[in-house]
Amino acid sequence: MAKAKFGALVTDMRGKIGGHVFQGNGFTTSVRTGYSGKGGFAFRNVLFKEINTDIDHNYRDLTTTQKQDWDLLASKYPIADNFGDFIYLTGQNLYRRNYTAFYSSGQSGTIDPATAVSVLPSSELQFVAFNYAFQEIEVQFQNDRFSDAIIVYGRPVSRFGLAIKTAKLPFIYGEQDETPDPNLLWDAFFAQYPAFQQGGACQFGVVQVNEFGFQTFRKVIYGTFVP
Repeated sequence: MAKAKFGALVTDMRGKIGGHVFQGNGFTTSVRTGYSGKGGFAFRNVLFKEINTDIDHNYRDLTTTQKQDWDLLASKYPIADNFGDFIYLTGQNLYRRNYTAFYSSGQSGTIDPATAVSVLPSSELQFVAFNYAFQEIEVQFQNDRFSDAIIVYGRPVSRFGLAIKTAKLPFIYGEQDETPDPNLLWDAFFAQYPAFQQGGACQFGVVQVNEFGFQTFRKVIYGTFVP
């Protein structure tokens, strides 16, 4: 769904409407024909459909007091929309958002909204290295940071220097650790892209998640890497 920002006229628009996508680059807004893709049965789609179904069922089972705790938590932590403006989610939407990140990053258990805090690391992704001899994909950060869990997104790109919009990067792997296991990340990547060859270009995005499901911005720590 598209979102418009109004002044005397429409000054900006982002999102999708009527088969067209409105997007901006910081200087201007452009429009292109939308493409829905063929990924209805892709691994990430099936995974997130299963996760979201479970999350919705679990939310309906919460007590009134528990739902109020989520409403209160949502009132404390706004999120940025497509324009970078801060908006407040409903308690139910924050519940869905945080639990999706929580489960996708390999964590288990429950989140207590009464004690949850949005404390996140600020480090940036330095590089992602392919080691074909040991079948590893290693993720390294620029500086020390802490994180309860991590989610990796990525895909091959057709040429060097080509960047995919980070929101469109497919889910690859999640793990409850500060850095993903290099061998498990290798297995997850090549399970989705078995035809990827040494010397090809690919792009990764990494999201760090805390124990309450709050996550860093994916666009802050991404890049295009040459294995």
